[in-house]
Amino acid sequence: MLKAVEPNTGTAVRPAQAEMPPAGTLPAGCSLSLATTLRSLGRLEHAWRDLEQHCSVPPTVFQCYDWVRQWCEIYAQPESQSNIHIVIGRRQNEVVFIWPLVLQDRHGLRVLTWAGHPIGQYGDLLIAAGESAEVWIRAATSYIKSNHVADILHLRHVRETSNFAPVARMQWYDGKLNEQAPAMDLSTFKSDEDYSQRYDGQQRKRRKKSQRKMEEAFGAMTVNALQPGDAAHKAIDLAISEKLKWLEERGRFNQVLSCPSHTRLLKKILHEKDSGLRLTVLEIAMGETPSAWEIGFEWNGIHYGYITSHRDGLTDFGIGRLTLDVAQRQALKTGVLEYDLMVPYDQHKESFSSHKERVNDWFKPLTLRGAFIGIVYIGIARPALRGVYRKLPASVLRVLKHLLRQ
Repeated sequence: MLKAVEPNTGTAVRPAQAEMPPAGTLPAGCSLSLATTLRSLGRLEHAWRDLEQHCSVPPTVFQCYDWVRQWCEIYAQPESQSNIHIVIGRRQNEVVFIWPLVLQDRHGLRVLTWAGHPIGQYGDLLIAAGESAEVWIRAATSYIKSNHVADILHLRHVRETSNFAPVARMQWYDGKLNEQAPAMDLSTFKSDEDYSQRYDGQQRKRRKKSQRKMEEAFGAMTVNALQPGDAAHKAIDLAISEKLKWLEERGRFNQVLSCPSHTRLLKKILHEKDSGLRLTVLEIAMGETPSAWEIGFEWNGIHYGYITSHRDGLTDFGIGRLTLDVAQRQALKTGVLEYDLMVPYDQHKESFSSHKERVNDWFKPLTLRGAFIGIVYIGIARPALRGVYRKLPASVLRVLKHLLRQ
């Protein structure tokens, strides 16, 4: 099929309504098409929102229309390295399947990954209740392969209970992330006092002692849930700046946090109106000084704790745990049912979670080149390197980081 060029973009794309060519891959009355531009994504809004409400497994915030749209408006512009590639499945003209992907060029390798990656912490597709995920994913994968657009599908952070995971376990290659996503069920607590009772006596004493020491050193603690505006913008900037300092001290680097587009996206979502998606900015001040922050997404009764951060020098006071305590109490106060601490799993998250869920990466080669990269790098080398990286002390990481920058 010939490519079409949309006006004012200069970018070659396939038509948004391209019918699936192979016969017999889907039942009669079913078809596949692509949305490859912001314009075609916008035309999906009503159907997408409807599917969110009738999905076989409820989507996370990172699959909701508002999140994907806002991410694409920042990261998938014509001049960017990410091209919208959303696969749409219809049964009798009703949208029953949405696979939100983007096409990226990684050092000459054409990779299809989740729309929203790497900011979106969980990946999944949307499929109507009663539809077969296996049938639709098989057909959609064949459709993608027949159009020769990518070398590999590399889909990260797939939850065990997602729509995609059961099919991936049977038919895809294991990316061996082997992570855990911890979460706290807040619906079991009726009040702030009820939440306090989950701590034993020793835990309560430690938290009170930590707060008292900080207040003696820096002044009384105050907590502010910031509204959209200059104060929230400043808090976002400070939170990210301090987080990057914290990572720097440990010899680590986060390309997402250091990217200006990331900050733009957060501030854009902060001002989102007339949708269920909210960005929350919680600031803890010690005396007159803003000292710690929690930035999260709220959608469909769940709070996703995206960033926790604090000023340099406060780590040993236990302010990290205090920040999570305050953030969960604030979420409970606003009626949130669950607080998702998200990947990666860290030991300090254990005492702030009631359950956790396995999260993994999956990949599917579409070309010989994709098969080589997938099996050798994603399946073997990458997990091994990740294991070594996590075990290296901060002193060694700082030296390696310095050498890599030369």
